[in-house]
Amino acid sequence: VGGPNTLIIKPVEYMLTCPVMMLSLVVLGGEAVPARRQVEAMGLTCCVLLCGTFASSVQNTMLKVMFFSAGCAFFAGLLQRIAVSVWEHSGGTERLFKGFHGSVYKNFCIKIVLTWILFPSWWIVSDEGLGVVQDKSANLLVTAALNITAKGVYILYMQVIHDRYIGSESLMEQPAPGDAAERDAQFQVGRLGAAGAIQALEKSIANEKQSIRYIKTMRNVAGAGSSEFGDEEYEASELGMSSSNLGGVSPASRKSGRARASLSMASDQWRDLALVVRQVCSQQGADEQAS
Repeated sequence: VGGPNTLIIKPVEYMLTCPVMMLSLVVLGGEAVPARRQVEAMGLTCCVLLCGTFASSVQNTMLKVMFFSAGCAFFAGLLQRIAVSVWEHSGGTERLFKGFHGSVYKNFCIKIVLTWILFPSWWIVSDEGLGVVQDKSANLLVTAALNITAKGVYILYMQVIHDRYIGSESLMEQPAPGDAAERDAQFQVGRLGAAGAIQALEKSIANEKQSIRYIKTMRNVAGAGSSEFGDEEYEASELGMSSSNLGGVSPASRKSGRARASLSMASDQWRDLALVVRQVCSQQGADEQAS
């Protein structure tokens, strides 16, 4: 397990991911968190990782302790910057180290801090630190498990915030529940932009209309046939007649009627979604003009 390049690959992977995680955490705080906090968080994270790399590389115990202590000092500074970001994001109403309940942004910061603290705690007893645990395989497995846990929690929680708070102006309060059409419209605008979302929805509506025309053509040219269908009363309601008169309708017409009704319903849903997208875009335009 592992190899001579493990000591190089691991810090490189950390340097490529951890500063970006800190950057996105600060950016998530919104305009209330100053832009300089981004540079501070990324710089302190890099210093922590460099100290950890040097502490793991040297063989002298005294140097290990020195680099580890320096890394802990930088990590304490990073925690202080995160705490300031929480305070700024909340307008001075929340503190990172005071209670475990609060906004989703504070909870996100707490989860990151708790998962990151596990790394120096494990380093002390690992073979890279004081060597309490000498087994190479165990060291690699535990380190990999910590890395997967920290980044997995980060990704999952970030996705939850995106799904629940998309379109919200603040992370301080729970978003009001919206209908499915509004939520889908927010996703479309967030992924494609306002113009792209409207264009995609209009294209989908056009495809639905084309499908309806195909169904009508098939109904006109369809011949007689026999097949099993669902509940007769349901089919009769879709065709706009009573179940007693359903026997006079050909199977092809019954089948095309159900398909036409389903496509018509889908087309109505797309039109509702397009209307919500336009409303969202209009609201965004009004907000931009007001700002």
